Amino acid sequence: LLTNSNILVFNFSHNRFIHLIQSVKAYLSEIIVFGGGTYFYDDHPKQKKNLMFIFIFVTIAHCFNKNIISVGIGFDNLRYTLTKYFSKQILKRMDKVIFRDIDSLMTSRKIYYNKNYYLLPDIAYSFSNKAFVNSKNNTKKIGVNFATHHFNDNIDSARIIIRELLDLDCEIVIINVQNNKHSQEWMIQERIREEFTQVKQIKYNSNIAIFFQDLGDMNLVIGSKLHLIISAHILGIPCVSLAYQEKVKSITNQFISDEYQYSFDHCPTDIVLKAKEILLKNNYKYKMDASSFKKELSLRFREVISS
Repeated sequence: LLTNSNILVFNFSHNRFIHLIQSVKAYLSEIIVFGGGTYFYDDHPKQKKNLMFIFIFVTIAHCFNKNIISVGIGFDNLRYTLTKYFSKQILKRMDKVIFRDIDSLMTSRKIYYNKNYYLLPDIAYSFSNKAFVNSKNNTKKIGVNFATHHFNDNIDSARIIIRELLDLDCEIVIINVQNNKHSQEWMIQERIREEFTQVKQIKYNSNIAIFFQDLGDMNLVIGSKLHLIISAHILGIPCVSLAYQEKVKSITNQFISDEYQYSFDHCPTDIVLKAKEILLKNNYKYKMDASSFKKELSLRFREVISS
């Protein structure tokens, strides 16, 4: 699709003025592609300002008749009138919006109905699993990832899960997927690491190959963040989902059986017992193979973008 195109990649400056100039230049490209993830939300104070800046830059691009495409978008329920306004204006100015889950698509339609909305598998499925699966050693490893919008309500459940997992003959590894202080996993996982110093940690630091290699060591993943669950699916690692949002569950429903899907509302001991059962029986199966999602993505993505 981009054989005859010039692609500009910006390493944005820490200098605010230079960053502003770079942003204007980026938004005056012929085609602007927004990367995926949930950026329509307002439960963090900083995101209100981020949406305002996106609104300003998208408006500039729209005035110059530039094409704007969003890929792999998540959309939360918005609470504030101002962020609803910014979000509506951003959506109005976009030529195509590709969502990754039905909940986000339906939520966005409450804000603004755009006929050029599409639903495709998450773009993470474009990665192959062949190069990253490691041979497992004798020590069982369980990768754990917690994310929550309700820290005070869920921290005790997270403690119980870690404490009971440590009673198993396994190595427990905390997995940081979105390694920044504004993510839903930061506070709860930092507290767990402070209290359970024997627990190791791996982080995603913008190198997917290294992250997949580290993740490939796991015999089981218990995860909240969507892209960790998808990564486990790609690698064929058994996964117990601990969804912290309905939109996460709307995706995991497609490939994880109900018996392996939980939330913080469930009894922590039940989650650990399910993990123990998976390790003992060694017969975990996904409802659909990751290659099915990759195939659909490769076929329909080209069709949507080029139309």
